[in-house]
Amino acid sequence: VNAKDKKQPKTTTTKPKKQINKPTTTFAATTAKPTTTTTSAETTAKPTTTTNATSIQSSITTNDS
Repeated sequence: VNAKDKKQPKTTTTKPKKQINKPTTTFAATTAKPTTTTTSAETTAKPTTTTNATSIQSSITTNDS
């Protein structure tokens, strides 16, 4: 019975190790996220989309005529 009791704690130890590995991966992903700040540069390029909106408004004016 003692041998079985000793084996169970070992299985419990294996589970926490898996959980520790996953948070580490999450931290690495969070560290990589500052690259998303580069996406902010793309947002600066988005004002070009405003030009598209102007073209759409011109089309609407043509429809009104």
